[in-house]
Amino acid sequence: AHLGPMTVVPPVAYPSPQALRGNDESLSSDIFVFGTLIYELSSRSPAFTGSNALEVAHRILNSVFPDTLSLPPALARLVEECWAEDPAERPDAANLLARLQALDASHYVLKK
Repeated sequence: AHLGPMTVVPPVAYPSPQALRGNDESLSSDIFVFGTLIYELSSRSPAFTGSNALEVAHRILNSVFPDTLSLPPALARLVEECWAEDPAERPDAANLLARLQALDASHYVLKK
């Protein structure tokens, strides 16, 4: 059965698997979302797609992640770690900040 377009519930593309299961892990869930946003900003495409909200949630819950090969290797590793299935394996905010500061920003700035 078709349950409507994803635009009915736009935030479904951003919660962590734990939040979708009702077991929100707070900071670790925020780290998952951060990884999703970094992926989308870097790749210029949505991380999770589907014909409706349930399909998108199913992809997140089943760890069907997009390919990160188009991202610079250090950024790809960071995003993949943010998407770790086990919330305890995701980097903490201080680690993310240090790693982002260490990146060469010239790889991420659009040139005219």
